[in-house]
Amino acid sequence: HVIKQATHNDVLSSLCEQTFSNDAAATSKTISEALAPFCLSPQELNRTLQSELQIAQRELFAACQQTSLGEMLQAFRDLAEHSEWYANAVDTMTHGSPLSALIIYEQLKRHRYSPLRTVFISEYQLATNVVRYPEFAEGVRALLIDKDKQPKWAFEHFTHVPASLLESFFSPPWDENPLAQLIPET
Repeated sequence: HVIKQATHNDVLSSLCEQTFSNDAAATSKTISEALAPFCLSPQELNRTLQSELQIAQRELFAACQQTSLGEMLQAFRDLAEHSEWYANAVDTMTHGSPLSALIIYEQLKRHRYSPLRTVFISEYQLATNVVRYPEFAEGVRALLIDKDKQPKWAFEHFTHVPASLLESFFSPPWDENPLAQLIPET
């Protein structure tokens, strides 16, 4: 249930007037009936509530149209100067693996217009290669094992990643991708 902030006190009063039983289904029904007069309709909900992504959609689209990862990150930094939401996103990006950022950027660039089958097959191949590289284990160590949140990434900046290493993540580790047999061609 989604209610307007202005009706908060009325909602609490309505709930306090209800009689509840030990039966979960009956209690759920009582609560739903008590909240019904205060709930936003689906139409009101769509008009009044937008996610941060919906609000920022135009800015996100513009930032992602840059011609390089560096330009894209700079566009996000520029947006972060005026928005806590963007500032948190930039903080997350800059503390992550520069190699991973470059891999993701490259994957999105290569398969922006690819058919879904191609994307799934490529993602499976990429994921297989990524978990084999020590960067993944270092991220797991820093976040989940030692919990020091101080990963020692292989590269200080994405511009330090050799092109041959980047390409190796997009090279098949097998003669035939096992996923290719499971996803029919369209």
